[in-house]
Amino acid sequence: MITPEYNHGYPASLKQAIDVPRDEWREKAVGFVSYDGVSRGLRVVEQLRKVFAELHTVTMRTR
Repeated sequence: MITPEYNHGYPASLKQAIDVPRDEWREKAVGFVSYDGVSRGLRVVEQLRKVFAELHTVTMRTR
């Protein structure tokens, strides 16, 4: 998943892409690439990890 950091969060279009096919995310692996701002997108990745944990996915880390 590639996303910019938009006002310290992820854009509405990504939220819709997550919410609409909600059940299809279950038990899938998800990786993140983010960019923008001083935090280089780290804030948005931490938010998305929490969202995807609720969807019962596995998020991948490099560190």
